[in-house]
Amino acid sequence: MKQKFIFEFAPDGNVLFTAYCLRTDSWHDYLAFIVDAEHSVATNDLRNSNRFLRAALICLFAHIEGVVNEIHKQRKLPKTRRFSDRISNVEQAANRCSQVPFVNFNLEKKLRDLIAHPGICKPFSEKANDGIILDQNSVFEHLSIANLRKFEQQISHWLDTVCANLKVPRFMDTRKRCDEAIELLKELGVPET
Repeated sequence: MKQKFIFEFAPDGNVLFTAYCLRTDSWHDYLAFIVDAEHSVATNDLRNSNRFLRAALICLFAHIEGVVNEIHKQRKLPKTRRFSDRISNVEQAANRCSQVPFVNFNLEKKLRDLIAHPGICKPFSEKANDGIILDQNSVFEHLSIANLRKFEQQISHWLDTVCANLKVPRFMDTRKRCDEAIELLKELGVPET
């Protein structure tokens, strides 16, 4: 994969370099928010617990979408607009290499949509619950630490498997990228400061 480095030169001549990866940072944000939610529950702070759970779910989906988009980009999968189609493309490609575990995140995706687009309603059907309409109250009824942790385990296993099958890293090692940048600068004759 082609890599691009962007260096900034400070007025004093020092070279500045920072490595970012939003899909990786979104995962760490998710982990931080879920821990914050757990602490809020422990102190009986329901308002903050709900706030942290909503933020955690949004960050978890940012991570999922970031990984799926990176796989699409690196493996040159067919371009699609819908997230569900991109998920299907990734799953099909990964299944050609080795079996991918089944994961159903229909409810979690609908909860994410309700959080990201307040005021909408989403139809929801599952074996035991046919024809339910989810609304903003559903977020508070269905989003819990236990449900989110369960989803985290399922989706992590799925992401790890598709990434391994398709040889696309799930996370970027930003520390390694900084070290690579330092080595590149040395090769160019720029002194380390």
